[in-house]
Amino acid sequence: MAMQGGRVKGSRVIVEEVIDFDYEITLLTVRTLGETGDIETRFCEPIGHVQLQGDYVESWQPQKMSETALERARHIAGTITGNLGGRGIFGVELFVKGDQVWFSEVSPRPHDTGMVTMATQVQSEFDLHARAILGLPVSVELRAPGASAVIYGDMNETGIAFEGIDEALRVPQTDLRLFGKPESYTRRRMGVALVTADSTKTARKRAIQATRLVRPVKN
Repeated sequence: MAMQGGRVKGSRVIVEEVIDFDYEITLLTVRTLGETGDIETRFCEPIGHVQLQGDYVESWQPQKMSETALERARHIAGTITGNLGGRGIFGVELFVKGDQVWFSEVSPRPHDTGMVTMATQVQSEFDLHARAILGLPVSVELRAPGASAVIYGDMNETGIAFEGIDEALRVPQTDLRLFGKPESYTRRRMGVALVTADSTKTARKRAIQATRLVRPVKN
């Protein structure tokens, strides 16, 4: 059930709405040149994700959803990005409950939850963004189900290294991306584990397992 409230700020009344939803997705939407030279809109498979305190901690692709919900999500994403214009990739976030879909926000660039595409797609979100801007052919084809999970700094230091990388890479079909940030905070995202599997359930389990094996240490 959606609950509405309001507050007054200056001469404006701001309406706030709390939405009861089943899950949240990122629908990566690509605006690119088609064969005729006109702008075309392509959609990647929906990405499910978990956020804590507004930060992404885990994502997976594809997120299972009804055909009606997916159609509505694509319609919303296409309408919003079409009005924004330009070429490239947009991370459109949406709330979903059953067949109902609500728009949350849009990022006109590669999205943090979309890092999973480095493992799951033939062309990652970064490839798609560059190709769309340059007018090169794009493919939103899914290669395999997969998941990503965040590796945290776990300490407040000006420099850290990582132990356990060899153990983490022994988790089946796992890869790691360490960002090389010069300063670490306890909850700063310092890398991600990327995993493919025969299902998103298995991929998510392996991604979390891999992140737990990577241990930040003082460099």
